Amino acid sequence: MNFDLSKNSLGRILSLFSKKILNIFFLYGINHIKKIKKIRFYNIKKIKLSGDKINKKIFYKHSGYLGGLKEYNYYKFISKNKHNFLKTIKCMISKNCVYKLIKKKIYIE
Repeated sequence: MNFDLSKNSLGRILSLFSKKILNIFFLYGINHIKKIKKIRFYNIKKIKLSGDKINKKIFYKHSGYLGGLKEYNYYKFISKNKHNFLKTIKCMISKNCVYKLIKKKIYIE
C-alpha cells in the first residue's frame, strides 16, 4: 500500500488510509492485515493542508523544566521527526489490535 502525500490534503489521505485498513479488518479479519508487508507514506515534505495551517497551526512541547515550553509550526513539527507524523496516523485509527499490527509496518519516506 502506497500513499502519496503530495496529491491530496493530509486529512483526506489519512481518512482513505483508515477506511482501507478497517475494511480489510472487518471483511477478512486480522490474518489479512498480517499479510500486508509495507505501508509507505512518501513525499512527506510536500504535505498539503487546507488554508494556511502549515504556518499557523502551532504545536507545543514542554521539557518539564521551568521555561521549557517550545513552539513548533506544523511543517517543522513533521520535518523535525518522522515519528511525529505517526501521531496523526494514530489518531485516525481505532486503538485496538489493528493499530498494534499496523504501526510496525508503516514506513515514512
